[in-house]
Amino acid sequence: MNRLMRRCFVISSSLLIISGVIPAWYLLSSSQAIAQELSNEERREEGDRLYQEAESYFNQARYHEAVNLLQEALTEYRASGESYAEALTLNALADAHRKLSEYREMVDRRNEAISIFRELGSIRQEAIALSSLGLDNIPVGRHLEAVDLLEQALNLIRETDDSITEIHILRYLANTQRIFFENYPLAISLQQEALGIAREIQDRHREADVLRNLGSMYADDLSQYNIAIESLQQSVAIYQELNISSGEVLAFMELGDTYLRMQDYQNAIDNYEFALSVCQNGDSCRMESTILAKLGEGYLSKRDIQTGTNFIQQAIHVAVK
Repeated sequence: MNRLMRRCFVISSSLLIISGVIPAWYLLSSSQAIAQELSNEERREEGDRLYQEAESYFNQARYHEAVNLLQEALTEYRASGESYAEALTLNALADAHRKLSEYREMVDRRNEAISIFRELGSIRQEAIALSSLGLDNIPVGRHLEAVDLLEQALNLIRETDDSITEIHILRYLANTQRIFFENYPLAISLQQEALGIAREIQDRHREADVLRNLGSMYADDLSQYNIAIESLQQSVAIYQELNISSGEVLAFMELGDTYLRMQDYQNAIDNYEFALSVCQNGDSCRMESTILAKLGEGYLSKRDIQTGTNFIQQAIHVAVK
């Protein structure tokens, strides 16, 4: 009921009381209900305002301010009975506590959010919060718990039609299995499953990202360089098609690293130079120092000491300026 409708209700009710159609107590009880509804609406609006302000602080890496505002927003949402907004705010609080390395608070807030989403029957949001809780467990060394929570999230999200979140969770699981358990075959299988979904929904960006990850895994973990090169070249082609220069730079760098491991130094140098060219022609070349250092490594491996040293010096100059 909006404000205009409330005013009309009070005026019409007053006329009916005067004419004796309805008793006076009815207007009193109805007015109290309207006042409560108005109060709830105002508190929801205040919660929204605080939440948006907190988001702004979070994006500026001002996490303490974000936490304070989110706690205020939480109070408003709880007072107005907005359970869904309450759960979203708890989730955001967990993210802010993670940035502050406040792991106990992070886990507590995340669990509160999960409980509310579960009560509301919001399967998608419960799955997202579970996957976040899984990632929350990694910095504190609880890797088995992380895998368990991510698998729970994966099973839940498969009850929805949210293929993009499914891809994300599969990749989180793959990276966890790869980094902390060195279970490379399972990690690759999970990435390939993500790749299949990306292709099925024709999400070219995520397809390129997964191909790049697969290329890195085949090269770094299994020394299957030909498969790695094929995957990375496919990712480069897609990034170029989509004009995503940041992904293109990373894929060229991975190609350079792969050729360097194969001791194919000229191909390594060529791909590093491609990466440098794309980087320098883009809007922001944050990787320039790293690429210059890799070029130096390539030339030094090729026994071209002078050129290699020059690139290393350039890398240092770019890094410190």
